[in-house]
Amino acid sequence: MLFRGLKVTIYVAIAGILLGTLLGEITGFALQTRSRIARGIAGVYIWIIRATPLIVQALYVYFVIPKLTGFDLSSNTAGIIVITINSGAFIAEIVRGSLEGIDPGQKEAGLSLGLTPMQNYAAISFKTIQAYTTGAIFYVVLISILIILQKQVERKIRG
Repeated sequence: MLFRGLKVTIYVAIAGILLGTLLGEITGFALQTRSRIARGIAGVYIWIIRATPLIVQALYVYFVIPKLTGFDLSSNTAGIIVITINSGAFIAEIVRGSLEGIDPGQKEAGLSLGLTPMQNYAAISFKTIQAYTTGAIFYVVLISILIILQKQVERKIRG
């Protein structure tokens, strides 16, 4: 039974982190766009997610959203959604910081060579695999810490 639980946990964590990475990258780039609407939506999303505890997000996704929509979610699906939206907000900040860390002269040089803004990081560093691997390690550590904290909260709630 424990191994079955471990298998589900790994599946939920990996799916949530992969989807969270995609959401975080999109949101991080939205924070850097010229569109005030995109920046506003991304900023509000990050603010709400980072300002609320993970357990509240989980309870909201699992209990409140199904009541409002009439669409029931399995616990695995709810877990994936919660990890996705939570890790996505943190990943967006990492992406934003990475994009802001690129020297403006490097951006101008890339644009003058015909590169799009999305191509500049890979063209500058040539470390695409290392960047994604480092990011993945950060996310695994972050999610692991959050899972441990969540379990401690659950134990305290149970009494």
